[in-house]
Amino acid sequence: MTSEPHPLLGTKFAATCTGAMALAAVVQALTGVIGFLPSCATSNSTTPPAQSTPAQAERTPGEPELTRELDGLRIAVVRASRQGSDVVVDLEFTSLDRDADIRFYANNPRVSRVIAADGNSYKPKTSTIGSSTEGGWSWATLVAGLPTSGRLVYPGIPSDVATLARLDLTGVHGPEGSRDLADWSVEMQNIPIE
Repeated sequence: MTSEPHPLLGTKFAATCTGAMALAAVVQALTGVIGFLPSCATSNSTTPPAQSTPAQAERTPGEPELTRELDGLRIAVVRASRQGSDVVVDLEFTSLDRDADIRFYANNPRVSRVIAADGNSYKPKTSTIGSSTEGGWSWATLVAGLPTSGRLVYPGIPSDVATLARLDLTGVHGPEGSRDLADWSVEMQNIPIE
């Protein structure tokens, strides 16, 4: 069995399924894409794939994590700010490779929640994407390569909380006009409230 450096990561992986599974864990940690498995892990082999723990992306603890990409969709936090007694999270959604339909959930049927630095979880009262604003969910057609604004409004976060420790976003997306929309879910961390 030989090992050789991976051309992009510069890390040596054994030429086995275990090495491929380790690479899959690195891909998941760096991109947030869940479910990436090498072909050897889905074969009819009687040997179960090695269990691995996802590696942590190279970032300083407490550093803001503001952008995620998955399956041709980029989601970015533009800012979190206070507006009266609410915390507003402004977002950008970009379809990277094709025009796509997207549904973005606030609290119906799933929740895009925040966990504030005080440890409490908060649900949004509204979501907006493009010109669609709803209480439970909103939807839009994304034009390939063109960022579209989005927003979540969270009531009740105490004024002394300065950071959103975690932001969980959920929704579905797929090719424009398709009824075959795929679920997506991303997590971002350590978002400062301006």
